[in-house]
Amino acid sequence: PTNSSLIGVNRGCWETFAAVYDCEVPVIAAVHGYCLAGGVRIAGNAAIRSALLGRQRAFRKPPGLVADGRDMGTVVFPDATLKIFLTADIQVRAQRRYKQLIDKGIRANLAALSRELEERDRRDAHREVAPLKAAADAVQVDSSALSIDQVVDLIVKQYREKTSGKA
Repeated sequence: PTNSSLIGVNRGCWETFAAVYDCEVPVIAAVHGYCLAGGVRIAGNAAIRSALLGRQRAFRKPPGLVADGRDMGTVVFPDATLKIFLTADIQVRAQRRYKQLIDKGIRANLAALSRELEERDRRDAHREVAPLKAAADAVQVDSSALSIDQVVDLIVKQYREKTSGKA
């Protein structure tokens, strides 16, 4: 990729975009890893990941950073103070995604979403570059039966315990 094909953005939260022009329109991809319009998968693209790594790490500044992504704890920030490996049952994840899409006015098929999530997990877990896996020191959290507030409370508690309440 060239510099013109990679764009780093910080809007007060963690966002890294890779613009991929193979699909006739620019595609936002990096954290979520694929082009819906054309099926172009970039999550396992070593050149793009390498080009983004320095930009991703540059976002790490005081007072801190919450980073979301499938390789944040293993590749991008392996020395992070706290690493959370957040999981949920595939059907729960599909239902959550379905609701997000419907709420945005986007038609969706629950069975197809479930299959796509399962395939993405399988593909990401077996890719050669930055495979999906929990860091050895990550706290694993299954959010299947938890609300967003419960997950946030659990993570804040883990952080306070890890930092001895200094934050």
